[in-house]
Amino acid sequence: MLVLCLAITFRALSIEGWVNWTSLVPLTAVLGFLMDLAESALWDTLEPFLIGMSGFGAGRRVATQHSKASEPTQRVTAASSIHAGDPARAAAASAFTQTELDALAAQGIKPWGTEARAALKALGW
Repeated sequence: MLVLCLAITFRALSIEGWVNWTSLVPLTAVLGFLMDLAESALWDTLEPFLIGMSGFGAGRRVATQHSKASEPTQRVTAASSIHAGDPARAAAASAFTQTELDALAAQGIKPWGTEARAALKALGW
């Protein structure tokens, strides 16, 4: 789309009498880029209205082995556990690295559960 905007800008400036190459090329680059930027912003703004589908951009939930599609999912981090206001969960989540927390979440285990350390050892962490 950027190339098309540059070509249209070059053509329009040439038709208007801009024949001096020292000003035509830089002006084409600047105006063509701005034209592409404006077109992209316009399309991003209007796309949901033009598509007109309910739930457009919301994605879809797929059931996996350890989660059901109806359960809300949230990535467990030390910060989210602290924000939840439970000091025991915050301390447990803070005891693991984010990689370990993600490995536990992939197995459906919460870091504040008693089986968390054993599960990480079984996974080879």
